[in-house]
Amino acid sequence: MRVIKTNTLSYETFYESLKYLAQADPGKSELKLLKTEAIQSNGNMLEKYAHFFQNLLAFTNYLNEKNRIEDVLSGLKTALRHQLTLKETTLFLFNDSPNKLVPLDSSADEKIVHFVNYALKEGMLEKIFQKNVLTFILNSKNTGNGGANLNFIFVPISENNKKKGILLIQTPITSFDEGTLEYGSVKVILGVAIQKISSLLKSNELNEVYHDLQVYQSKLQNDYKLSAIGELTSGIVEDIMNPLQVILTYADMIQNEHNLSDNGMVENIKQQIKKIEVIINRLVKFASLNNDKPKIAPCSMNDLISEFYNIINSSLKTKKYECVLDFESNIPSIAANKDLFNQLLINVFGLLNPSSATGGGILVQTKLMQEKVAVKIFTTDCVKAFLDGRLTPEEELSVRMINNIMKKFDGNVMYEANETSGSSVTLLFPLKRKMAL
Repeated sequence: MRVIKTNTLSYETFYESLKYLAQADPGKSELKLLKTEAIQSNGNMLEKYAHFFQNLLAFTNYLNEKNRIEDVLSGLKTALRHQLTLKETTLFLFNDSPNKLVPLDSSADEKIVHFVNYALKEGMLEKIFQKNVLTFILNSKNTGNGGANLNFIFVPISENNKKKGILLIQTPITSFDEGTLEYGSVKVILGVAIQKISSLLKSNELNEVYHDLQVYQSKLQNDYKLSAIGELTSGIVEDIMNPLQVILTYADMIQNEHNLSDNGMVENIKQQIKKIEVIINRLVKFASLNNDKPKIAPCSMNDLISEFYNIINSSLKTKKYECVLDFESNIPSIAANKDLFNQLLINVFGLLNPSSATGGGILVQTKLMQEKVAVKIFTTDCVKAFLDGRLTPEEELSVRMINNIMKKFDGNVMYEANETSGSSVTLLFPLKRKMAL
């Protein structure tokens, strides 16, 4: 079979045909030829737009694979650098207060952070947010590498007419118009990054709420158990005290009937019964329920720890652990809730749970340090979780409970561990409170 080609027409490529512009007069059919300068300008613009869309696509694909804000900030800087010359970018968001901008990057330059918040305080940023446009601020004093003057570009970030933050760009560029590709590329790239950052922030917030939910669920379970113990305490104490009272009565009768006033055996029975009464009274006092609103009152740290020591000392001795109290005298009282402090100590001692088969020791110290009351609890055991940060679910619960309770006291907590010297937990309670429990 033979194919005979009869169509010998040829056509110009689409790109070459761009030099013709069909803008002839309506009454005429002739085409106008663009000048050479216009042809080159249009070609350059096409290349610029193609570069921008490739950059935007690469940035979007990059964000889809990242789950950390640090990576988003790094990608934002790279994407903007492909569009314009710059030295540094810093993204700020408003915290809970509209009077302070906080950088998302913890390693941001302190001078830049101070400069931005100073501009916010002086009302400079308010005008930028009102206009909602990129604003250049020339800075002849600040120079970058090579001695080039670095100017500042403030890019406002708003959502639903609400100020969210600002992007600061350090660049040698002095200005560009609102309609230019550079202007639009900065807005588009920043908008894509902000959507990703907002999603990550909400995800992180949701994770924190979920962790808090787990903590408070465990706390409610523990409170339910303690509540059940408290409700049963009165009946249990009565069941214990009644037989003891009978024993004490018969001991007195035997002593009187047989004139055994000097008998050491009877006196020993009475002393042991009194010891049991003291222990039970302490347990009832510690497990007593208070359904009213937690009361805040001046509390002596030494007295609270001593009461707790009297409760747990027996169980420590059973495990062959010696507990020593080393208190600094005349420590001022702090405003606290006694029940909350007992719960704090329960979690601390639960975290430092004695586990050595050969026994060990625990030292509890109190000291006044720069308007703070320090409580340091040492143990001869090494809590390995303090070394490598690998917490079991029970340890993580104890740590979160301790941290949350210390926040209520406006205090701080520090964890330390050493394989040879043991572990310690330091609790710092301020004498001057910022907020009530």
